[in-house]
Amino acid sequence: MSKKAINSREYEPDFKDLGALEPGACDLWKAYPKMLGTFVHLLRGTACMGHGKETGIRIPDFPDVEAWFEVPKSRAESRAEQDPNSILCYFRKLVALRKEHPVISEGSMRFLKTGNEKVLAYERALGGQRLTVVCSFSAGEEEIVGIPLQGHVILCNYPTEEENGAADRDLKPFEAVAVLREET
Repeated sequence: MSKKAINSREYEPDFKDLGALEPGACDLWKAYPKMLGTFVHLLRGTACMGHGKETGIRIPDFPDVEAWFEVPKSRAESRAEQDPNSILCYFRKLVALRKEHPVISEGSMRFLKTGNEKVLAYERALGGQRLTVVCSFSAGEEEIVGIPLQGHVILCNYPTEEENGAADRDLKPFEAVAVLREET
């Protein structure tokens, strides 16, 4: 992926085959916004979201705003709050991690070479902590070259990966992984 493509919004993920995928394809629709959220929220600066509907944010979530009509809680919002793998819960986790780990909010940042134009990676550093973030912008599996994912996986948009720990491996479609390690 060239800098021109990233900066000019010419890059668009290839969604044309998502509808034809086998069972589990619906997970890609969750993986994509989670990957984008991970990429943005773990960067330097203030993380912002442009929309709220897809994450379950509603007017009642803002106590100082008075709605002129009652806003009922939708079934989708109720399910999102109860589902630990929902996009809403994932974004809440991102916000909590930013508060919990100063390396995310205060650390220096540098982009890493991945050897793959569909994979972007960067490292955040503060004191003896290093946070490596690797994101796949592809609907297919992608190889990571030269970035060892060693340390504790603090976030992954595929539910089982956090428990499995990090290793050198390929990325799943639209996967995002954040690995924290302490340097001595």
